[in-house]
Parts: sequence; structure tokens; C-alpha cells
Amino acid sequence: MDFIVEAVLPFIGRVLGYILIELFLHVICYTTGFVIVWLFTFGSKPEKFIPPKNQTQQEYWLYFLGFLFWAVFLVVSALWLWS
Repeated sequence: MDFIVEAVLPFIGRVLGYILIELFLHVICYTTGFVIVWLFTFGSKPEKFIPPKNQTQQEYWLYFLGFLFWAVFLVVSALWLWS
């Protein structure tokens, strides 16, 4: 029983954490950043949705913009709910 608690549960936790981080970054943040840039440039930039494995330096800005959007959204929502 100690083996399960000491070896298997931390492994499961790492796998679930990795999946949730990948899901948040590659799906939510990247897609949000892509949509924001696409709307503000009226569809001229970025040209296409690039899968996460073939990215350049510019695509990392989409991650940052999506993460920044969700961070600001959560802070503003929390301030609005607590006021």
C-alpha cells in the first residue's frame, strides 16, 4: 500500500498536471491570442492557425496575449464580484 502512495500517486499527479497545463496553454491561451490578433488586424495577421509543434517566435506572443487576456479577465471579474 505504501508503494502505491509513494510511487503511483505522484506519477498520476504529474501526468494530470502536465495534461492540464498543455490544455490551458495550447488550447485556451493560444486560441484566445489568435482570435484577438485576428480580430484587431481584420484577419490579415496571423495568416493561419499553426499547430503547437511548428511554432516560430511570433506564435509565442499569441500565448502571451491569450494568457494576459485571461489574467486580466479573472482579476476584473473578481473585483467586480467582490465590490
